[in-house]
Amino acid sequence: MDGMNIGTPDSIDLDAASVHPTQELHDSNAHLGDPERLRQDYEAQGYLLLRDVLDRSSVHRALKRMMAVVARYGIVAEDAEEPLWAGGRVQGRHEESPEFAGICRELIENPQNLAVMETILGEPACPVPMVNYRAYPPFSPLSMFHQDGQYSPGIKGYRPVWIPLMDIDTSVGGLALAPGQHKRGRLHNLAKPPVFPIPADAIPADAWATTRFHPGDVLVVHPWTPHGGTANVSDRVRFSIDTRVQSASNPCVVLGDVEAATEHSVTLRAKDGSRLQYVVDEESYLRTGENAGARLSLADFAAQTPIGLRVVAAVEGGKALMVRKASEA
Repeated sequence: MDGMNIGTPDSIDLDAASVHPTQELHDSNAHLGDPERLRQDYEAQGYLLLRDVLDRSSVHRALKRMMAVVARYGIVAEDAEEPLWAGGRVQGRHEESPEFAGICRELIENPQNLAVMETILGEPACPVPMVNYRAYPPFSPLSMFHQDGQYSPGIKGYRPVWIPLMDIDTSVGGLALAPGQHKRGRLHNLAKPPVFPIPADAIPADAWATTRFHPGDVLVVHPWTPHGGTANVSDRVRFSIDTRVQSASNPCVVLGDVEAATEHSVTLRAKDGSRLQYVVDEESYLRTGENAGARLSLADFAAQTPIGLRVVAAVEGGKALMVRKASEA
């Protein structure tokens, strides 16, 4: 979904610290029994916020399991009951650490939670093996504000969902969105590869919105809605899960281990042993390098993608629209 040609090589990038939400996000709980109306809200607003719909005990279990992992690094105290910061810091790209494996899948596949995902999609749902486990201590570096659609072509077939695992007010920070800006299409600066940041002047300063989030809430973000995390200035570690769900009967995202990667195709071995081959071309967004958000050229994809790497691919008509390292739910 291309918008206007935004930015030049000299454009100033949007600084996450400059984003100060002035608007409030609104929930769509009144339409929970009407999947079509929820779809309309999602398309009109660029997001869908549902309050207190997930099974709270399952959310609390996910929080406790994540806390047990980060306690090994002194980020919270061992056996802590509350997510109070213990002074440790995150090392490297912890969001996709295999130490968290299984937490998200257990959360999504809870019967009550899976029913919510089916309501969001309007059909039976299943998790996508693309998960970021967020555990951000106070004053953590802020991530780049972005549109998911920039980095994940093919996302139209699945829905990005963000799940807070604790009470998140403005001091803890949370997700800030720019509602309505999704209608403008792509806002990233294509003149600044390989991460293509959004220019500072691309989004009005008063366009940003957030709210206080609670365990049991779920936020569905449109692929072209700009969003990002705000600063945590509290004494707590902010815990949340960022994942995706897709159609169970007609999945558009596949998981497999790389058997071959060339400038023209990628061949995967699926878990059931089947061999899957997809075309790649200049339109494919290839993200198998060390920088998970950076786009590789076809030549670099062929040269740098190791055999055996587990990846996910968004596919359509025999073509891989996107290939990236897997982070299994």
